[in-house]
Amino acid sequence: MGKMHQITWVVSVHYKVVILKVKLVWAYKRKIVKMLVIRGVSMVVKRTLNIVEKVSQVKNKYHLKINNSVGALNNSIVALNNSLAAPNNSVVALNNSVVALALNNKVEIVVQVNQVDQVKVRRICCQTKPIVYSARSMPI
Repeated sequence: MGKMHQITWVVSVHYKVVILKVKLVWAYKRKIVKMLVIRGVSMVVKRTLNIVEKVSQVKNKYHLKINNSVGALNNSIVALNNSLAAPNNSVVALNNSVVALALNNKVEIVVQVNQVDQVKVRRICCQTKPIVYSARSMPI
């Protein structure tokens, strides 16, 4: 019986040594994998940063050119706005000739002072089209 005990002990020691070797190999492989992953990620990050830097340099180069052309366009728009100022002033003068609105909620009367050609009477609540009377034929 003593011999049987000795054999099982040797087998168990051998088994433990094999497990220890497997654990060491896996630990070594995991370490290598971790190192490879870290190196790969760092290489990808470096390449990405290089690409981003190159793109930003190109963008800055063309951004200045685009801004210069937009500045010229804005100058032409300012000139266009200045040319539109004169007609707007004449419209303001025409709007100043309109005098009063009636205080009644249902009837709105608009009178043009400079030339009393017509008086527009519109019923707000009922009608959609204004009734237009000539100044000569308007009922008083």
